[in-house]
Amino acid sequence: MQNGNIGIAEEEIWMMTIKSLRELSLALALFFNPLLYNELFAGIMSLIGSYWATALCFYIIAGGFFATYCVLRFIEKRKNKKEEETAGVVQR
Repeated sequence: MQNGNIGIAEEEIWMMTIKSLRELSLALALFFNPLLYNELFAGIMSLIGSYWATALCFYIIAGGFFATYCVLRFIEKRKNKKEEETAGVVQR
């Protein structure tokens, strides 16, 4: 194999990993945001002892996963744009 082919395969694996992490982050953000998390919320609230601290904790976790999704999406878009420019294809 040529060195260029190895680089392309590694980049494809990297992009698939970013896409998988991005989708997982969005799913976790939606879970930790008010969607079907009553049992976990009640358990954490019994440990912490405060409703507001537990709610804040869950919103921080959801925000973190949503921010991860946004960053990974930005990386993917930038990578795709760079590939289009090097291929000579510019989409508007």
